[in-house]
Amino acid sequence: MIDPIRSPQAPWLTPLARPEAPAKAPVNPADAFSPSQGGSVTKVQQQPPPASPYPRPMTDEEKGDFKSWFPALDVDTARVTHEATPRYNCISWTTGNTESWDWPPSMYGGDPVEAFTQYYTERGFTPVTAEEAAAIGKDKELVAYWEDPNGPTHGSVSGPIHGERWESKCGQAAQITHGRDELESDVYGKIAGYWLKTGEGTKIVREIPVEAQQRLDTKLALRVLTVDPKVARSFEQAYGDWQAERKSPRMAMSSNPKDYLKGEGYDKMKALGKEALPLWMAKMREGDFFCQYAVQELTRPDEDAFQIKGPNPQPELKPKEVRCSEQDKANQVMVQWLDSQW
Repeated sequence: MIDPIRSPQAPWLTPLARPEAPAKAPVNPADAFSPSQGGSVTKVQQQPPPASPYPRPMTDEEKGDFKSWFPALDVDTARVTHEATPRYNCISWTTGNTESWDWPPSMYGGDPVEAFTQYYTERGFTPVTAEEAAAIGKDKELVAYWEDPNGPTHGSVSGPIHGERWESKCGQAAQITHGRDELESDVYGKIAGYWLKTGEGTKIVREIPVEAQQRLDTKLALRVLTVDPKVARSFEQAYGDWQAERKSPRMAMSSNPKDYLKGEGYDKMKALGKEALPLWMAKMREGDFFCQYAVQELTRPDEDAFQIKGPNPQPELKPKEVRCSEQDKANQVMVQWLDSQW
């Protein structure tokens, strides 16, 4: 089916581009030859760059997962353009960012729809109507914003670097091409609006300073050793269960961090209480930014606890600024932990 907006050429009519033969390297002693022990020159064989594996057809397993949640998706025509990864999600990908997980409602607070408006506005996008979107050529970056009855769910993108079809990074699942409306389902709802790239945006990055990273690793190594071995074993087993639960299609295709804070494994980890806090921090240090929400909950002050009234109250670990990615917020929490009593 040809997309009614931006009418792309049918993918089966588009021949796959053959990689061009690599250009011959110039005969230049500085980059094409190296001296041998005998004083003569030995030619160094120049290897062509490896061919990209993308786009590729979906595997049978991927077809089953995607078709089960997106009944309208033509899984035989869809192509995978990047493997599954939690490093970035659909929203960050619509702005060309593959380095962070962005979810506007957790960045700006307030009304979720207004949060998306602020997010795209700050990144150089302007809202357009469906009629205006239909007249926009493929030389422009166009974002489709999705909603279900509960609010925002997803973002897909079309433009010069995305081929002839629309493209979506589905939560932490694979990045795929699809027809404009083929992801319409109970999972993502349907398209509720469009955003056009019209200017340059700003990117907020809060990395942990090198000196702080060294201190963090030292403190973590010491604190993890203080955890009861039984607690540590229980935590690791529950964490493995949580990881498996997060790979289920329904959870893996979501970009909302709160959708990942559930499951039997996650509940077992939280039930271990504050003693397991160093283990949560260690997982965050390894890159699992979803752990920050459990850390915030575990360190939330208890109004009836004595330490709140004492001279050295335990601080709640949470990001002071939230207008940034999930990774950046997790970094803020880890830096706060360095100087806390936890």
